[in-house]
Amino acid sequence: MQSYKVPSSQVPGHSYIIRHPSFKDGSQGQKYKNIITLWDIFQHEVTVFPKREFLGARAFDPLTGRAGSYQWITTTEASDIVENLGSGLDHVYSEHASECPVATPGQQPLAICAPNRPEWLLAEFAAFRSRRYTVGISDDIGVENAEMAINSSESAVVVCSMDKIPRMLNRIKVTPSVKVIISMDDLDCSKPSVATQPFSVETAAELQKQAKALGIVLLDMAGVIELGRQRPTDANLPSPADVCTVSFTSGTLAAKKGVLCTHASNVFASKCACLAGCLKDSTYFSFIPMSYCADRNSIYALMYEHTRIGLSLCIPETLLDDFQQLGPTVFLADPNLLNKIYEKAAAATIHASGMVGAMARYAYNAKLQIFKSGGGTKHAFWDKILFSKVAQIFGGRVQTIYCGGTALIPEVQDFFRIALSCDLLQGYGQTETFGCGVLQLATDTTTGNIGVPMPGVDVRLRSIPDMNLSATSPICPKGELMIRGKCIVSRYLKMPENPKDLVDDEGWMATDDIARFNEDGTISIIGRMKNSFKTARFCWVAPESMELMYSAHPLVHNIFVHGTPDERDLIAIVSPEREPFIQWARKYVKDKESDALAKQPSYEDLCSNEAVCKALVDELRNIAIKNNIQTEAYIAAVHCDPTPFESNNGGLFTSTRKLRRNVATEYYKKEIEQLFTKLDNKEAPVNLK
Repeated sequence: MQSYKVPSSQVPGHSYIIRHPSFKDGSQGQKYKNIITLWDIFQHEVTVFPKREFLGARAFDPLTGRAGSYQWITTTEASDIVENLGSGLDHVYSEHASECPVATPGQQPLAICAPNRPEWLLAEFAAFRSRRYTVGISDDIGVENAEMAINSSESAVVVCSMDKIPRMLNRIKVTPSVKVIISMDDLDCSKPSVATQPFSVETAAELQKQAKALGIVLLDMAGVIELGRQRPTDANLPSPADVCTVSFTSGTLAAKKGVLCTHASNVFASKCACLAGCLKDSTYFSFIPMSYCADRNSIYALMYEHTRIGLSLCIPETLLDDFQQLGPTVFLADPNLLNKIYEKAAAATIHASGMVGAMARYAYNAKLQIFKSGGGTKHAFWDKILFSKVAQIFGGRVQTIYCGGTALIPEVQDFFRIALSCDLLQGYGQTETFGCGVLQLATDTTTGNIGVPMPGVDVRLRSIPDMNLSATSPICPKGELMIRGKCIVSRYLKMPENPKDLVDDEGWMATDDIARFNEDGTISIIGRMKNSFKTARFCWVAPESMELMYSAHPLVHNIFVHGTPDERDLIAIVSPEREPFIQWARKYVKDKESDALAKQPSYEDLCSNEAVCKALVDELRNIAIKNNIQTEAYIAAVHCDPTPFESNNGGLFTSTRKLRRNVATEYYKKEIEQLFTKLDNKEAPVNLK
């Protein structure tokens, strides 16, 4: 058993409780017991590891438009900057924004809107120095959501990259709480960066004139740091109960909620990740937006044992170049990124034709067999001859990859474990737990699960009678995943203390995720309660797990599985993987007159072709059979959309690339109705027998 089963912990309607195998009493032990706030973590990094490289970013050359090597500031230099920036912020707030929001009496927010860069973390730690908290605003959530975050938090001071300033000034009436804007970049453009590219000295001066006319104080971070250096203030340090950040949920169904995270809950979450097995003296690559809790929790966890944090330029075209320049040993991965890289890397190795493919498959299977039998991921011969080229995609030094957000396809997880000779650990957490919850053990060689509870976290299942899911089943119980631990936040922004829909009287948080306890003690997510549905065949369907299964097919780029209680069959909206789909689909398209294969039908024509759609239904059916899916849950008809979900303007994805199912249902309403009508009339391709 990979997890520890708490004796006599099962109660009616609920499973037994499971814990981390090394922390059976439910505590986190005594290690790092003196660290009780995030400020303490920063001071721990500064004092225990002085003058060590800490924050790194790539130098930018405006003449060539290219980035150079990573330039670093040390822990000692970062401490000096934070002290002076914190003092400068004290003066800025006292002179221009002295009031506190109603939601957080005695504490003031500092909104941060920028891609990942050293100034993001420096501003956050400077806020902690004076009991302030940050409001993370993602660079990719859109104007409306950014303004919602500012308004709901009543942020008076916003720190942002220079390229965000024009938009903020042009829409300042929409965010009336804003009084001060602090540019991370020098307003005289003396230090070029990606964010200063659209500006010159003259246009930057125009921004200052515009701000003054609007009654907005426009400063730059360098000026605030110098102000603090000349007029130092005493630190006003936070307590564990103080709010440290507001992190917004992804909002797949309802409006985004601002989660009020405290220092106590975030320190607990960071210790969970650290005690679960963090690397020492690591080099961490930060490219998942810092406004999301997962990236910052990873950083805080690694700081206990020192880490160099390399920040990405956050330009998709240069992401792999960032990897190769930095050479990280650990990073938090987006499953979609790994899936895309897997397609290309596998095509050049294990899926290649000829001798190259044959050798790659032999080497891969040999390493995989050794790994599955507990022999580790390294192989002196094959790593040097073959897999080192794949490892260089990520800089050649990766030891651990953490992956979460959505499930990772088993083939992809095993491929990177073998090709990179590293640990690839899937985990699970929510914004309400600051990304903490469940994580695979480094010794786990299996796939299809999210691991075991992190140190100090309790997990159990709650039965769902309406779905015939029993948490008390003696074999592989199923039910709603419940989490208990000090990582759970106490409330949402501008909502009552301890809302009943967050935690119950015993401290359990219902996650809305449907999970299974596996026989080896691991946990698997098998669906979402609010997304699961029953068809007219009385068949319960968890669409996310099916979409994950079908996404492994090389023809599928995006897929949306849909059904209703009034319809017998399932349908799917598929956005194909363009090039493989074109090559595959052309053989099913015949010229109407000559009955010969059409020479060059367009991608769009192939997507709308009935014969191609029928063939794709057959492909999906074969996947379902291979995975032992009941016949009632086969896909009966498909509509192929040539536009990827992430590229259309329907807002189908959240900022964390989760499908907004209600939005997708409305967006494809016409296509869904047509598919069901054809099925009712037996015109669409039906593969149910």
